[in-house]
Amino acid sequence: MTYPFLAAVAGVWLAGAADAAPPAASLPALRLHYVSAFAGSPPAADPKPIDWRSSNALVEKLQGHAGHWRTPAGAGK
Repeated sequence: MTYPFLAAVAGVWLAGAADAAPPAASLPALRLHYVSAFAGSPPAADPKPIDWRSSNALVEKLQGHAGHWRTPAGAGK
């Protein structure tokens, strides 16, 4: 199977490419600059451990581990 149209287009394209001027040598050099998204951020720090008794007291004060829902005192008991 032959493609005469494709051969003609390729021939015209190749003929035009031979007449093309070489790229200009006076272009400035490409300078890339990378800045991290984490530049200037404080270093990571682990939270300070707390005593288990005070942790349990806080959970009791919040009315259980789901106390951040702020249910009224005594509700659901």
